[in-house]
Amino acid sequence: MATKKLTKKEAEDIIRDLYKEGLTSEKIGLALKNKYNIKKFREEYGIRISEIIGKKDADLRNIKQRLEKLQKHFGKNPKDQPTKRRLTKTASQLRGIEKYLSR
Repeated sequence: MATKKLTKKEAEDIIRDLYKEGLTSEKIGLALKNKYNIKKFREEYGIRISEIIGKKDADLRNIKQRLEKLQKHFGKNPKDQPTKRRLTKTASQLRGIEKYLSR
């Protein structure tokens, strides 16, 4: 059974609702693919999900979350040297992205 294609307005409303539920743009894309059979939102509607929700710092948010997890783990396991190195590299990555986004 073929499903009816959503209008651009309906799709934007769905995206806003999913964002209010706390989903990231990546998770919203997966939800659209699974629930509404929208494979490539940008190609079908000509606009990015991040433009609709107004967020452009997904990389920054993901790196901050990773850094928090590493800090929590390293706090419990201070002798874990690979984690210490990953923590240093992730902090450096975060500084680089913050510097880039501040331009």
